[in-house]
Amino acid sequence: MNCPYCLRNYKLKIYYDRHVSVCKLLSDRRSENERNDHDNDETPTIRELYKLIQDLYIKNDKLEKEIQRMKKEKNNKIEDFDPYAWLSKNCSSEMNFDTWINSININDQHMTSIFENSIMHTIYDIIENNILIKKQNIPFIGLLKNNKFYVYEKEWKLMEDKHIEMFIDVIEKKIINYFILWQKNNKSKISANDKFQEKYLKIAQKVVEKKMKKRQKIKNVKNKILNIDLLYYKN
Repeated sequence: MNCPYCLRNYKLKIYYDRHVSVCKLLSDRRSENERNDHDNDETPTIRELYKLIQDLYIKNDKLEKEIQRMKKEKNNKIEDFDPYAWLSKNCSSEMNFDTWINSININDQHMTSIFENSIMHTIYDIIENNILIKKQNIPFIGLLKNNKFYVYEKEWKLMEDKHIEMFIDVIEKKIINYFILWQKNNKSKISANDKFQEKYLKIAQKVVEKKMKKRQKIKNVKNKILNIDLLYYKN
């Protein structure tokens, strides 16, 4: 009889059985040790792990220092940037900010817009349309370099809320004046036509009502201007 584990030959069964039981146990132990040795071959040692972590730390530290260097360099460039000198050299305007606002005209389409929407919606449209029509010659501009807007008043100045407020006041006054003229020109239609009279009353209500506070108007108009493509970039 041959042992299935070591192939040793036995003539007596009693010796064979005794041997096989021990040989099997030894064989199982060897197999387990071989598996452990194989696993240990694929697992890094403590020293290898320490070296790996150390290398990662050094790389990460270098990366952070490079990022900080780039940020500092960018901030230095922004600090060195003179927006007024750059605007004077690269951008020109044929009229001042207040002159440009006063050149905006109101017409019957704006009355229809007020009827169908709201007076602020109409003001947004007036601003956008006039900016896009005269885009190459508007007296205000934004710079991506420092994310600020500037207006032209004989020279370039930082845009402030007072400029937006003036913008809104002038447009609202123009709308009221045009509405009075529109009312006179359509007096007979208002009296004779019920639907036109309804349109007149609705426009009149929207023109005189003060639903929105001035601070909110300024904020909304500023956002409207920011959403129009007026930004210039300088490296």
